[in-house]
Amino acid sequence: PAQLCYCPVIRKLIPFKFLVKDKISPMAPSEEVRESIFELVKSKKFTDFHVKVQNFDFCVNDEKDCNGDYLIHLIVKEGLPLLQHLITLVRNYKADIERKNKEGLTPLMIACCQESTVLVDVS
Repeated sequence: PAQLCYCPVIRKLIPFKFLVKDKISPMAPSEEVRESIFELVKSKKFTDFHVKVQNFDFCVNDEKDCNGDYLIHLIVKEGLPLLQHLITLVRNYKADIERKNKEGLTPLMIACCQESTVLVDVS
C-alpha cells in the first residue's frame, strides 16, 4: 500500500516505490484530532503520534494543549527518557526551542528547573 507523508524530511527517507505520486494536501486537524495528538505524547505512544502529525496539517509551533503547553514542553517535562523524541521534534518537525508556554517558560527553562543537565546541554 502507498504511504502518505507530508513532512519533507521524512518523505525523503521513504523508498520511492511506496510514495503516492499524486499531490495530496494534508487535512486540517479537528479539535478532537489536536487533543488526541497531545494525549499520544502524554501516553508516550510516539509511533501513533508521528502518523497523526504527518497525516494532518499540524504545526508543532502553533498548537497548544489545554494547559498552554506546546509539544516540546510536554516532552521536556518528561525528562531524559524522551531525549530521542525531543531531538526528532526539533529536527524533523522544526519545533521552536525558544517558544514560551502559558507560564512564560521555554523548554530550556523547564529543563533547568528539573535539574536535567543532559537536556540543558542538548538545548
